[in-house]
Amino acid sequence: MDHVPPPLAVSDRNLPFDSPRFSDSDFEDMCAQLFGRELNIRFAKYGRPGDSQRGIDLLSDPVSGKSYAVQCKKVTSFVPSDLKLEIAKLRELPHPISTLFFALGCPASTGVRDVCASELSTAVTQTGPISSIQVWDRGDLARAFERHPDLVSSFFGLEWRNHLFPQFAAPGNNKPTSKRPGAGPSLNFRLAGRDGIIEIIRQRLLFGRRSVHEQTALALKGWPGIGKTTLAAALYHDKLLEPAFDNILWTSVGQTTVGNRTISQRAFAQWFEDLGLTPEKKRTNEEVLKTYLREHAMLLLIDDIWDSETAKFFRVGGPATALVITTRSQEVAQDFASGERDVIPVPPLDSHAGMGLLSDFCSWAVANHRTVCERVLDKVEHLPLAIVVVGKQLQYECTHGRASRAGEMLVEMSTDTKSVLTTEISSSSLVAELGGNTTIADVLRKSIKYLKPKTKRRFADLEAFQAETRFSVGAVSAVWNSSEEEAQPTLDELVDRGLVEAVGETKFRTHALLLKLAELLKAEQ
Repeated sequence: MDHVPPPLAVSDRNLPFDSPRFSDSDFEDMCAQLFGRELNIRFAKYGRPGDSQRGIDLLSDPVSGKSYAVQCKKVTSFVPSDLKLEIAKLRELPHPISTLFFALGCPASTGVRDVCASELSTAVTQTGPISSIQVWDRGDLARAFERHPDLVSSFFGLEWRNHLFPQFAAPGNNKPTSKRPGAGPSLNFRLAGRDGIIEIIRQRLLFGRRSVHEQTALALKGWPGIGKTTLAAALYHDKLLEPAFDNILWTSVGQTTVGNRTISQRAFAQWFEDLGLTPEKKRTNEEVLKTYLREHAMLLLIDDIWDSETAKFFRVGGPATALVITTRSQEVAQDFASGERDVIPVPPLDSHAGMGLLSDFCSWAVANHRTVCERVLDKVEHLPLAIVVVGKQLQYECTHGRASRAGEMLVEMSTDTKSVLTTEISSSSLVAELGGNTTIADVLRKSIKYLKPKTKRRFADLEAFQAETRFSVGAVSAVWNSSEEEAQPTLDELVDRGLVEAVGETKFRTHALLLKLAELLKAEQ
């Protein structure tokens, strides 16, 4: 949607509902979000294109057996006879309605509001009478928008947001020249099979706030190597998020022995520099930065958080700020996210997406050895990290004229999962991307680096479950030679570290590659 620029007069606060650039569909989407926020309930478009709407465009989730309904009218005039005509259509509606709202893109004409009261007795659906009819004209809608600055920027653009909310406009000498003023992550390959989860995250960032006073804080949680960082990088580069935010900032944390506060201080110092903020005599740079973050619509992406103490230092910014962290820890995700639904599990790729990702790196392998490739993908359980490493290894061999060697590697990986973990990576650029790690095993070892010695030994003992990646508390306590009560805290720690996943009250599972890592550790003991 192309945005209409705001007027020069500061006193003119009428949003451009009647602009031809603002379509009927845009108007309905806007009303669904605005009424959802105002009434604290979810609205959805009613019916399908071409169906009879029976007098409504939006229908809410039921409350005490009844729903709210909205008729969206992006019109230049709306008179009492129009209202009576719309009310008559309701008789065919098969849903119980408590309140019917008319959302108008124009001023309500004289007499329209009076008709709401006089015609209420005739407002019935197939299931019974409607309790209330309300008209929200363009003035009412504009006043409601003044409680939701992020919706203004989403539907009308940041210029309108800054026009209605001058406090969000950056001071002239502190205004960055780029939406992404820092050195963010690169996105070096196609996001195969991730359109669905990207759209879920995008919708939560744009429309997910539960109140105007509350931030959206999301936590992407999943196995090591599942693609959390790649998803966060995709959000950083997402053009569809740009209109809703003044700036998009990135930092990566990782495991470190540096104190929690020091980690956030380093990130804030970098953001201060990235934004080009000006030091002040009476305030620290961090205080200046936090003021800027509070007064602007920011998207803050914090990658690879390992503990809740570090995460809490990044809960900065104002109500128009949205935050996203990636973490392997269930505890960190739950502590940081603004609600249960804001913890977003990152699943493995499906078989089709996994094959597509492998083909992106080495189409020769997929074209000539598809069946073997399928076996390799099954062995690694479609873990994106493993697919990328395997694909780039095969690509490296093929581009250096060693296609036969690439074929041999595939066959070896299809019969021995451990070789996927331990094969030395030939590509120096891929080693650099993996932080200097030369095997997948090296990357996965980061998850166990700071485990207690006893927990690390017990993780290695999980190699006993190679044939079955799922196990019960009873089975694992037998392997650990302990009671179930004594085994549970260790399982809880492994779950929190993202090395084991709960699948019910007493069942657990882990990834096939993590079991192979356990086998390697067991051999080293």
